[in-house]
Amino acid sequence: MLRLFYKDNRHVIRVGGHEFESIVVRSGVRQGCRLSPLLFALCADILLRKLSEHLQGDEILCAFADDTAAVVANYVKSLPVLSSLFQEFEAISALALNKKKTGIHSFVGGA
Repeated sequence: MLRLFYKDNRHVIRVGGHEFESIVVRSGVRQGCRLSPLLFALCADILLRKLSEHLQGDEILCAFADDTAAVVANYVKSLPVLSSLFQEFEAISALALNKKKTGIHSFVGGA
């Protein structure tokens, strides 16, 4: 059913009163569709579950909407694994990590 809903997903672009030729969108969810938040959440859940499998001990994974944060004990060790998981997820979902909004913060001991 979903395949039919997204088959030949065409969009017309209007800018300043001008309408441009329609384009076929091959990834993403439809803007304004009531199913879109659920579809996005289902896809994000796959990523979050894979990331969670690689956390150990007191390491934490937090997510809200399209934001995700991981608190890991050793980012030098964890970064290649997390990066690989994000790349794998991007390949199957067409959802990409926004590198401009991505940061690594080191919190080292001391009180």
